[in-house]
Amino acid sequence: MVNLSNPLTFDTPDSTNPALYPGWRGQYDYTKIPAVASKVVGTNHNVAIKGLFNYIDPANAEATSLQTSGYAKTNWGVDIVKYASSYDRNILSGITSAGDPPRYYWPIPSETISKSNGKVTNGYGLPQQ
Repeated sequence: MVNLSNPLTFDTPDSTNPALYPGWRGQYDYTKIPAVASKVVGTNHNVAIKGLFNYIDPANAEATSLQTSGYAKTNWGVDIVKYASSYDRNILSGITSAGDPPRYYWPIPSETISKSNGKVTNGYGLPQQ
């Protein structure tokens, strides 16, 4: 987790900065949302992902250096392969080429929101109407 003074909401060509690339991950400043701002703790709200697009051998010096500097090893790639059918159906549906970004969430239609009388809302900064 890292602090970004200007959270990214679009893709950046700087693939060397794991806090900024890839931008489609949806870095967002939750301190700006009144409904959740009081629940946000600390300043490190953004995930920096090193090794998302290139393999880092857990036994080499780079992996040791990253863990020493605060990175944690995760099984994201392993889990995507392990649960491929679930990812294809729930997260990656609609992707037809390698250039299409993953869709991690789907907005709730405005008609559903308005008819719920305030009981249903979109999260992640999506529009409420």
